[in-house]
Amino acid sequence: MSGRKAFQIFLFVIPLLALIRCANPVTPQGGPKDKKPPVVLSCIPPNNTVHFDKKTIHISFDEFVQLKDPVTKVNVCPPLLPKNDYRLRGKTLIIQMEDSLKPNTTYSLNFGDAISDITENNVLRDFAYVFSTGSYLDSMNIQGKIFDAFTLKPQGDIYAMLYSHTPSDTLPLDSLPFHASPYYKVKTDSNGYFSFHHIRNTEYLLIGLKDQNGDGYYDMSTEKIAFYDSLVKGNYIPPMKTDTLPGDSLKKKKDTLSESMKAFPLFTMRMFEAFDSTQKILKTNVINKNEVQISFRYSTKNPEISPLNFTPSGPWMIQEYSPKRDSVTLWLKNFTKDSLVMVVKDKNLKGDTLIVDLNPNRFLKKSSKKEKEALKTEKLSFTSNFQASRLNQFISQPEISFSYPLTRFDPSGVKLIEGKDTLSPEVVFCDSIHRRIKLLTRLKEEKKYQLLIPDSALVSYNGLTNDTIRIGFTTSSEKDFGNLIFDLSAFPFNDQLIVQLTNDKDIKIREIVLPAPGKIKFDYLNPAIYKVKIIRDKNRNRRWDTGNFRERLQPEEVYNYSKAIEIRANWDVEEQWGQ
Repeated sequence: MSGRKAFQIFLFVIPLLALIRCANPVTPQGGPKDKKPPVVLSCIPPNNTVHFDKKTIHISFDEFVQLKDPVTKVNVCPPLLPKNDYRLRGKTLIIQMEDSLKPNTTYSLNFGDAISDITENNVLRDFAYVFSTGSYLDSMNIQGKIFDAFTLKPQGDIYAMLYSHTPSDTLPLDSLPFHASPYYKVKTDSNGYFSFHHIRNTEYLLIGLKDQNGDGYYDMSTEKIAFYDSLVKGNYIPPMKTDTLPGDSLKKKKDTLSESMKAFPLFTMRMFEAFDSTQKILKTNVINKNEVQISFRYSTKNPEISPLNFTPSGPWMIQEYSPKRDSVTLWLKNFTKDSLVMVVKDKNLKGDTLIVDLNPNRFLKKSSKKEKEALKTEKLSFTSNFQASRLNQFISQPEISFSYPLTRFDPSGVKLIEGKDTLSPEVVFCDSIHRRIKLLTRLKEEKKYQLLIPDSALVSYNGLTNDTIRIGFTTSSEKDFGNLIFDLSAFPFNDQLIVQLTNDKDIKIREIVLPAPGKIKFDYLNPAIYKVKIIRDKNRNRRWDTGNFRERLQPEEVYNYSKAIEIRANWDVEEQWGQ
């Protein structure tokens, strides 16, 4: 090949390689992540239109958007039936108004968090399209907050509703939530706050409702409700001047509106589930062979339990009630049937018929061979009040609970060993059916003990005995614990108070009933973080009572102490209400 020809080929190949290199795709270098929500460019008809007479609304954005679940997320006040039809065409949201509009009425379409862009899911929050079929826009505003009446936690995703009388209403205003849809409704945010804008200048009944069946009425006993004691009226907030500048100026506009709203009342409501006095059996469990537990909605008074599928010739069961008497365990005596049919009656419980499967095979179907053999040679089992083999003897004596009620017990064989010393403690039953025993003896601090109960010293009602029981435990030292002294003398109400001490997970640890505001002491507390809850026990029945909307009765007031309290070992902590 001549040099001239080779040079020509070289001139041809070099541009070709460059072209191939340019055609090779590479990952583009992206810019900063888009964090801006969509911007509304125009509305047809314009937002805040009066004399509105259209059937279609066009809202155009600066980018492609998505509309999530408009049926539940877009709130129309006053409500329209049937619902509007929402469609997206390019960067425009088209709303078809299916319902006929009322004359001289201001409507607000609140989109909440339903609108976002399709790329980064940035949400355009709380955009509202407002129009009036009359000559002016209603301009009153109401704001509030809903929280749980007992826990005081904010209630999100709850409907706040406004009711007002119209000339066609024949029902009293207080009855409307049971039979009619609200005139305005909005949903609370995650912090429990709600706001009504562009509402009429009149008085309203204000309620909050957890609408479980979605029908807009308060028509289920399990639906939670909150209500304001008196009628409420909106406040006028001057309209903001239209701001055509982007960015910071829009943010300033929102901040100015927020500051304006702060100057007006915040209507707070406590949400509760109404007390239904009707007694009810919640469930029936077969705990073990010949052991049946019945759980009730409320504490029982004097229940009557009668068998239907046999005629007892004598006592056929032993009854054990829970501390609150909201459940009862039946220990069946000499029972050989595969099922128990019984009727249960109580105050406000006319009579429920229960059928309980007691077939012994139901306990063996899923058991291993070893477990089946263990059931055949069942012995009395037990639990104790020792935590990690340690006893706080300052607040409780040693207690042992057995798996079945006892018919025979020889306490003379019970021994308590302390080092080289063997003691014979006094032992007593601490329940009516003889299932729990307590040792009445003076224990020394920071000592190791061993409790010994000899073999067959216990006999249960169904003939079971015990193997030798050996339980080792260590007593505590007074310096292991701390004390909390709480002064409620400055509490603003002179009612009986229920003071609950809870842990950092709001689980109740202790409770003291105080006849009137004063000082209390929680002693021998394990080092930990605690909280204090105070209940105004107005009717002095020693428990918190919920409310009743039908009777316009609010739940008893609950207060949380403003700070968590750290208890340290060998330390007294003093706290005072109001400081």
